[in-house]
Amino acid sequence: MELATILMHPDILRWHENIADLFENADDASLPQRLSGMLNGVIDHETYIIKLYRANCDFPLVLAHNIPASQQAVYLDKYFPFACLEDPLLEKLRDGAQIVQINHQTCSLAGSSYYRKYYRHLNLKDEIDVLFPMLNGDAIVLSMDWRKRTATSKELAALENIYSVVKSILTRYYRSHCDGTAVINYEPDDNHKKINSILTGREREIVNLMISGKGTKALARHLDISYQTVKVHRRNIYSKLGINSELQLCSLFVTPPPDNRKP
Repeated sequence: MELATILMHPDILRWHENIADLFENADDASLPQRLSGMLNGVIDHETYIIKLYRANCDFPLVLAHNIPASQQAVYLDKYFPFACLEDPLLEKLRDGAQIVQINHQTCSLAGSSYYRKYYRHLNLKDEIDVLFPMLNGDAIVLSMDWRKRTATSKELAALENIYSVVKSILTRYYRSHCDGTAVINYEPDDNHKKINSILTGREREIVNLMISGKGTKALARHLDISYQTVKVHRRNIYSKLGINSELQLCSLFVTPPPDNRKP
């Protein structure tokens, strides 16, 4: 079929209008929901999550999602702070993959710790992760989930064909909302000085490694101490800071993005 014939189709006109709308609103907070709506016409999905992986850090930041409130405890609370470090997606990020399908047929999930502790509780049939590397080493990941079916080969082929367009849109969103913002703050302000005064030198060392993305086993290897000793240190740190999760720990060291928009 000639390109001119394809471009004459009314559905193509609507498609281009939707793409133009996404580019025009790429710096708006509503972009993730708009993008999900557009993608539903290509690969109909039930839920989506957009995550940011900072360069050399395995601990992601959730930028946006449409997970129902009744499912957020299963999706998010169980994912952080430990299941995320066992996510098979991490290996794909390192390999430079673009589109990854994660289910019982495509990954060895059933016998894994990730499956036992987290994935089986989601009751998912399929998960598609679209990986968008940024020039500075960061990566945006768009995850789409299904509970009742798996994505078809036709849908995956269509997603591959529009990958570059979606990447361009999300790159604009990233530059507006994430580029150089919401990063771990290593310049100690008064709050951080107070935190550091509460912790011992060893505990501060462990905190720095934890917020850089190292899990308990990696911490034990790095510090040449036992797994149980790391757990004791972590429990003491949480108790002193009045928190109960690694996600809360990271939030203490995250600087909110400045409002650079003109009034």
